[in-house]
Amino acid sequence: MKLRSTSYLPAANDKTKVYVPSQLYLKDKDLEIFSFVKFLQWPSNEGMSAADRNFLLKLGVRVEPPLADIMKYLEKEGAKTADRRDEAAMSTALQYLTQ
Repeated sequence: MKLRSTSYLPAANDKTKVYVPSQLYLKDKDLEIFSFVKFLQWPSNEGMSAADRNFLLKLGVRVEPPLADIMKYLEKEGAKTADRRDEAAMSTALQYLTQ
């Protein structure tokens, strides 16, 4: 399906380009800690109908980041010096993994 592989969806807070559905995530407060996550520009998940959500998921919009991406994030944060490391973000990321 052409819609899955074409860049046409806007990301929240990014007007510089458009994205392929698989590059974007549905809004989720738990994922806001990950700087690599780009959220689909959409008013809110609460106002999203089940049909809209299912359609977006079929297009490839994500709801959870791959474990490998989370581990890369943790590795990158962990490699920073203690005074530059965001301990709160690391702790929250680890908590996300253990949910």
